[in-house]
Order: sequence, then structure tokens, then C-alpha cells
Amino acid sequence: MWGSCRGGEGREGLRLTPDVAGNLLRSPALLHPPLLHPVLPAHAFPSPPLPSSTTPQPTPAHRLLPVFNFIHPVPRIPVPSPLLSRTETQAVKWAEAIVAEALPQRTNIRKEDPGKLSQVGYNAGKLNRPAFHWAKNLTGRKRDVTAVAQMDVKCSSVFALLWQMVRSRLPKEVINDFDTFLTQLGIRRMDGSGQMASEGSSGTYSVVLGDATFDFHNVELAPPAGIFGQNYSRGIHFEYQPHLFGLAWTLSCNKGPDAGGNFFMAKYGLRIEAAANALVFWMPREWHGTSLLDHSPYDAAPDFIQRGAAIVTPNRIVS
Repeated sequence: MWGSCRGGEGREGLRLTPDVAGNLLRSPALLHPPLLHPVLPAHAFPSPPLPSSTTPQPTPAHRLLPVFNFIHPVPRIPVPSPLLSRTETQAVKWAEAIVAEALPQRTNIRKEDPGKLSQVGYNAGKLNRPAFHWAKNLTGRKRDVTAVAQMDVKCSSVFALLWQMVRSRLPKEVINDFDTFLTQLGIRRMDGSGQMASEGSSGTYSVVLGDATFDFHNVELAPPAGIFGQNYSRGIHFEYQPHLFGLAWTLSCNKGPDAGGNFFMAKYGLRIEAAANALVFWMPREWHGTSLLDHSPYDAAPDFIQRGAAIVTPNRIVS
């Protein structure tokens, strides 16, 4: 993973920091790529191959350099401007609380990586039983049907708020990309498993700010699929989606960028510092990744908390 090798004493003369190239595997003592093997600089990453089928063949997520060829300095993008104004930080706290509540109730789709990602919205079902339906990824067997339905609406409302904000703030090329995907496919929106839809792509969602609840009627709901995440990191990789761009809204980050969790666009040599209430959009089919966080993934109650939501779509959902 992209990172910077910093001074100081440590194992074999190199002090490990969250942005040193690497990703923690099952053993806490094992880093990947190995110690003292930084990842290739941006210009050396090959373009990802075109998928040969609906399930692309796995490709290496990194390339290694000899011990003495450390990566070039990575330009740093300062903390992004807040997605919401300071007077609207209650909305961020509301969204973050929903993510924190929803994640323990849902399974992890990336068990091989540190942290957790959970699907929200619609998916394509199991490989052996494909079907377009609301994600069935709840943990445990004892479930309160009413509570589950309420949580589906709250999760969808987080994405509806995100979708409404980005439509007015992002470049038209990004929004047009999503609109083309949604229009050509004629796919359902993230509607709380049918509870929020009114007509076509429109529906009703609610945002709670303090003691007040604000209802928004007949507005365009978010694309059908998304993910919630906490303390997630992954080495430089690429992936294909049925649309060109992905969107990620970091809701909380209680430590500075030196503690890791930064986002990398390897093709352009960019590191975007982790920050609460910040939006990043990128092309998932280009090399990207998130650096290791400064805590053990085996810690059940880490002092580093970074949570967020992303609008991304699995390729299988269109088939």
C-alpha cells in the first residue's frame, strides 16, 4: 500500500507507521507487502486488464520494489472541505450514529481485510441463486421484524441525504455517469426495501437533527446499492462496477492523518487525508486503496474510529 517510510528505530531499522506500504493479514506480525518492500510509484502501475467475464480473474493487488528503491514522495491533498456546513454537523452525527448501529447487525463482505464493510440496499443474491432483492445479511437468528424494517429505512435515508447533496455539488460528469446507469437499467432505488418509494425513482426520507425530524417528500432516492464501513483498509487494488465513479462519505475520524486510514489514488500519486465529514469520488477501475490504521484489527474496542458510507454497485446486480 502506498505510504511513506519515516525515520526512527524499529524492527530492522524501520519504524512501522500506518502509511508504510502494507496491509495487516491474519497474523498481526505479518505485513503485506513485506517489510522494507514499498509499493511501486504511481507511474509504474500497469493499467488493469479488461474483464473477460462477469467475474474478473483476480490480479495482484500490489507490485514490489527492491529494498533500496523507496517510493517517490506522495503529494498530499489537505483535509477536504466539509460536505456540509458547520451549522449542519448534526446531520453528520445522525448519519454516523446510524452507521454505528447498523454495522454490528450485518455481516462483513471483506473478511480478508482489516476493518468491516457491510452491504446496504439491493444486491444480486447468492451465486447459486441469483435474484435482485434487498440484502439479506443480518447476523443472528432472533430479529425484531419492526426494528429491522425501521433500520432499513434509516440506512436508506442516510444514502438519500448523501445522494441529494452530491447531486448539487459534484461535477456534472460524475452525476451524468450515475444517471446514465440508472436510466438505462431502470433499476429500483434504495428505498428501505420498498417502504420509502412513492413513484418511479422518487420517495420520502427523513433526517433527525437534535429533537427535530425533517421529512423530504417526492425526492430522488439514492442508487440501489451501497456499503457502510468502519476502520477499513485495503492495499492498492482495482475493481469494476456498472458505472464509472464511486462516492465515499467519511462521517467520523477521531484521529489525524498520521494515524492512517488515508485514501490513495495510485495512478495520480495522490494521498487524500482522512477527515470527518469529507467526500471523495474516484474511478474504482483505477488503482486505489486505503492505508492501514494505527490500531490492531483484533482490538474489539479500538480508540481509532473511522466510519463512513459509500455508493458503489456490484457488477452482478445488472445481470
